[in-house]
Amino acid sequence: MSKNSFNNLLIKLLIIVPTLAISCSNATSDLKSHNQQNSSQSVLQTIKEPVPQPIKKIATETSEKTKSQTQNLKNIFNNCILKNNIIECIDLDYANTNNIRQTLNLWMPCKNKKVIEDCMSDKSYEVIVHVHGGGFVQGQKRAKSNNNLLQAGFAFASINYRLGAAGEFPNFLHDQKAAIRWLRANEKNYNLKTDQIGAYGESAGGASVGLLAATSGLENYSINEQSIELEGNVGDNLEYSSDIQAIANYYGHSDTVKLTQQITGPRPPIVENIFLSAISLITYLGKGIPMPHLIIHGEADPVVYYEQSLIYLEKLKEIYPNKSVEYNLMTIENGGHGGWSPSVIKETNNIMTNFFIRHIKMQANIPEEKSRIIINEYN
Repeated sequence: MSKNSFNNLLIKLLIIVPTLAISCSNATSDLKSHNQQNSSQSVLQTIKEPVPQPIKKIATETSEKTKSQTQNLKNIFNNCILKNNIIECIDLDYANTNNIRQTLNLWMPCKNKKVIEDCMSDKSYEVIVHVHGGGFVQGQKRAKSNNNLLQAGFAFASINYRLGAAGEFPNFLHDQKAAIRWLRANEKNYNLKTDQIGAYGESAGGASVGLLAATSGLENYSINEQSIELEGNVGDNLEYSSDIQAIANYYGHSDTVKLTQQITGPRPPIVENIFLSAISLITYLGKGIPMPHLIIHGEADPVVYYEQSLIYLEKLKEIYPNKSVEYNLMTIENGGHGGWSPSVIKETNNIMTNFFIRHIKMQANIPEEKSRIIINEYN
């Protein structure tokens, strides 16, 4: 073949081959388009995306999981802010009812972090629950934390519960138990440790935590041949326990029948007379789970008489004559229904904090505070 003939053939090939390639590409594209219109979503994904290599698949799954976890944390902490090394979560709905009376506030330590999500790498915290007073007809959960407890390494929750007719016994107790169950159900979300939960309250809140303690381990109880459902079914966490493990009762009543016989003070409007004993913690004391009790009461209390704590103490002595559980009464000399001097408030708060460190954090090296009189002096 001459040199000129070879060159002419080469030129023709250079023209024909790209044209074939373009035609094949267009045919393939048309085939894909046809298949995509007639295939299922899974087939579509198979055509459009090559099967990823294992290492890439793991990386993708990890990325999606991280993104999901981050989004979940953001949802969990919608009602929370971080300030002054404390996470504050307000109006958490423990009953899933969108009722402000069935919400709680929660505080957790979070030191040296700039964003809430970083706090989740911290250690978990035991929980102390506060129940407000108000005669079962008024009152609100705390708007500020108990910093003494936070500084001791506790998380702190304060709960609302239904009041008045809506909170008629046993409804208020069912709400309080639902709040305890919610805390256990959400312990991982908020870095809580809920094997041991302590509770304290003042006045009606003190009576409430007394009931929470005395009915721990009990689901039902019969009084005057009428069965009382103690646990209730408030909230979505019925598989969790509502038991608590230690309480501090500030001037709460123990015997409602005696309470109604006082010359001064409240006349409980929330139950019929036949059920007065149902809201008396001494009715259930010794029937449920044994636990330590700290009682703090002013001897001159005109609202809930001091004798209520003496009845409480004597019942504990009767049930635990060898003092197999710890119980002590701190008497505030000349103390009324709260409103004590700053020094007494500080001292009783320290006594309570050490009580919970001993029994909730299980630090046996913290000495027991024996029953004694605390002088109520104003400077």
